Amino acid sequence: MTPAIDPTDRLRLIPALCFVLVLVVSHGAAYLIGRSSGQATAAVANAAAVQHGYQAEVRRKDQDIERGQSTGKAAIRAVQKADQFYQRLNQEARDDAHASIDDFELPADRLQRWRDANAGPFANPAAAQPDSGTGNPSAASVGQAERPGGQSP
Repeated sequence: MTPAIDPTDRLRLIPALCFVLVLVVSHGAAYLIGRSSGQATAAVANAAAVQHGYQAEVRRKDQDIERGQSTGKAAIRAVQKADQFYQRLNQEARDDAHASIDDFELPADRLQRWRDANAGPFANPAAAQPDSGTGNPSAASVGQAERPGGQSP
């Protein structure tokens, strides 16, 4: 048999039960408030991270665009340089008077122009100059050394 609880003992349990109930409700409310606050903080942090990622991507794209623009400008300058080079060579060739000897030999200045044209506009100008001590025959002298007395064929 269970012992009977005195009604005065029941009255003493009411404040303890109220205290436990307030404790449970307050802890539950604090948990829910903290949880919603944590979710809001996490959402703000996530949005900030996404925004930071977007900004970094925009910076990378801007750098790619700037690199592409500078490469394009460099390519345009190279094309203009090549055009100017070949236009200068064409003008020099048009300005030279044709001599009858030109049918049989290539003068040194025209040979140099021919070498320059083959070297292209981006060649080192010092490398295009022939060395005087190399023993390379000019176009005018090729074939004459092979024939005695420099006779024509």
